[in-house]
Amino acid sequence: HPNASAALRDHDPNDERDPAAVRYWLGLSDIYTTPGVLLFNSWEHLLDLLREVDLCEVSRGLLEEQGTREEEVHSAWKEVLSEVVGGALPGGRPLPRGTFQDAMRELYPSLAL
Repeated sequence: HPNASAALRDHDPNDERDPAAVRYWLGLSDIYTTPGVLLFNSWEHLLDLLREVDLCEVSRGLLEEQGTREEEVHSAWKEVLSEVVGGALPGGRPLPRGTFQDAMRELYPSLAL
């Protein structure tokens, strides 16, 4: 998210007593950001939607969106993990011997541990 630093500074996601923070983070919830999710403002509006909307078409659209998001998430995680392990495949390098701290120092010398 391009404004992640500002969002975290201005809206603590762990402060459920701050109405502005709650509004901000709820606004990023899947039900508000996923194309095709039907929202209703009243029971009457819900009944109108149930009468007028092709729910099978809504379901197809949501399944398509889920597939797209799944591909995007897999791609993003693959990129992050590739950076973390330097392109090494799982099991592709021997594990260091010794303590956890020794292993971390050997694997990640640039980190001051």
